[in-house]
Amino acid sequence: MAAMRQFMISTLTGARTASGQKITSIPSFSDEGEVAAYALSVLSPVGYGKLGSPQRLSRRDEFKIREPRSVEKVVASCAASNLISVQAAYAYNTGVFTYLPTIRNFYAHRNDDTWRKVKNVAGGVGVYGIKYPDQLLLTQLSNRPVTVFEDWCDDVELFFYQLTL
Repeated sequence: MAAMRQFMISTLTGARTASGQKITSIPSFSDEGEVAAYALSVLSPVGYGKLGSPQRLSRRDEFKIREPRSVEKVVASCAASNLISVQAAYAYNTGVFTYLPTIRNFYAHRNDDTWRKVKNVAGGVGVYGIKYPDQLLLTQLSNRPVTVFEDWCDDVELFFYQLTL
């Protein structure tokens, strides 16, 4: 998710794509504080209003990117020139962004509820009878030469490759 935040900031402050083209947006932004304020206005208009509709936000006050589609929504709202690449990246049919937050949440909180959710994720990827979360990530997928973790890493690599074109 940190990479998604950095991607959004880079996109809206006019970085270049992997092919060297400068990214443009309307409006244009000069720093991450402006991007954070704009993102909050798009993703949480009520929260933005409660803060007094600031032109800049500190890192502490910015919207926490937990769902990658949030970045797509912000990029689309300002007609960024790389929007087609962003939409193509999100078109990949991957479960990593659906399942990864649950795994992260388990390690952050480690309780019965988060463990139950990890077991549900395991069932969703076709892995049953796990005794601990690491076992899910290290299990080889059936009829595949890779583990769940390796499969997710491959998905993330393809996603970011497409995202930065």
